[in-house]
Amino acid sequence: MTLRHIYDAIIVPAAVILPLCAGIYTWRHLGKAEKWIWFYLIADGISDMVASYMAHHGMNNLWVSHLYTPIEALFFLVYYQLTIKDILIRRIIGVVMVAYPLFCLVNAFWIQGLNLLNTYTLYPESLIILALGIICFMERSDAPVAVRGTTEASIAWFNAGILIYMAGSLFYFLFYNFFAIHKALTHVFVVAHSTFLLSMYLSMMIGFLRCRK
Repeated sequence: MTLRHIYDAIIVPAAVILPLCAGIYTWRHLGKAEKWIWFYLIADGISDMVASYMAHHGMNNLWVSHLYTPIEALFFLVYYQLTIKDILIRRIIGVVMVAYPLFCLVNAFWIQGLNLLNTYTLYPESLIILALGIICFMERSDAPVAVRGTTEASIAWFNAGILIYMAGSLFYFLFYNFFAIHKALTHVFVVAHSTFLLSMYLSMMIGFLRCRK
C-alpha cells in the first residue's frame, strides 16, 4: 500500500470525523443550516465508505457517484437557501432543487449511463454551488463589521470550505479525460482533489466550533 493510497483512501475519508465530532460538541448551538451541513457530512462519509469498499473488491462503484451527486447538491442547495438573503436567488434555488435531480436521473439512465463517471452532472453541480457560494460571500462582505456575529463567522467558514472543494472539483472533472490518458498526472490531481476535500472538512470543523462562541 503506497503513501498516496493511504492518504486518498484512508486519511482523507476518515477526516470527516473531525467536523462531525465538532458538530456533536456544539449541537445545541447549531441552527437549521448548520445541521444540514452536519447531515451532509454523514451522507458524504457513507458514500465514501461504500465507494472505497467496492473499489477495494474490484467492483464497479461509478453508480455511487451517480446516486450521491444529486444528494450532495440538494444538501448544499438547502444550505444556501437558508443562508442567502436575496429572495429571488432563494426562489431560483427552489427550482434547481427539482430540475437538477431530474437531470441527474436522465443522465444516469439515458445519456452517460451507470458505467461512466457522471461528468455531465458534476460540471453543473460545481458551477451552481460555486455561484451560490460567491453570492453568499458577497452578501456577507457587504455587511458592516459591527453586525457580523458568531453566525456570520460560522457561515464564512462553511462557505469557504465549500468554495475550495467545488473549485477543485470543477477543475478536476473538467480535465478528467485528459488525466485518464496521461496516467502520470492522474496521481497528482487525485491527491490534489483529496486535499481540497480535506480542506473543506477542516473548514467545516472550524465553522462548527465557531457556532459555540
